[in-house]
Amino acid sequence: MNAIRFKRKIEKRIGRQLHKLLRRVAKRDRRNALADVWLVLEGDCGGQIYLSIPWLCVGKKARISELLREMDLQAWGGCAIYSVGAGLRRPRTDEEMKLILQKAELSLEQATNAYGFDTTERFLEANRMHISGGMGGGWLQKDRAWMHDEFLKGTGWAARVLDLLDIAKPTA
Repeated sequence: MNAIRFKRKIEKRIGRQLHKLLRRVAKRDRRNALADVWLVLEGDCGGQIYLSIPWLCVGKKARISELLREMDLQAWGGCAIYSVGAGLRRPRTDEEMKLILQKAELSLEQATNAYGFDTTERFLEANRMHISGGMGGGWLQKDRAWMHDEFLKGTGWAARVLDLLDIAKPTA
């Protein structure tokens, strides 16, 4: 897939997701409507979560597809470009968590005990912000980005993410 078609595909997908999230929201309320939305970049058909970042941190001139290509090149040598994706996600609701457990044939109480939590509320809260995926999945973190360990080892990734997602650098 050439770079232009890839960029259009990623932009189109995110655009559709934004439209779906905002179609019934008044313009003045849109920022609040996106407060609990994260941009998630993944590779290997969801088998590796590369990055998650609150959508409100992503700048207007972000080059998401370029960052996704570079991360995939680092992780998989660029051979799996058809298996990468970018999308917008929200934390799981309690009902979604219960449905996941039901599919795994576990009760909420069994899962709470199996993972060492003392209450179901603490279990739900701890797992609501988790993104399922191979290689450990990923996390949705308030007010900051999360990156897979593979990218934390390499030097320069933090600066590259700031640049390609058009994130204003904090001033001291």
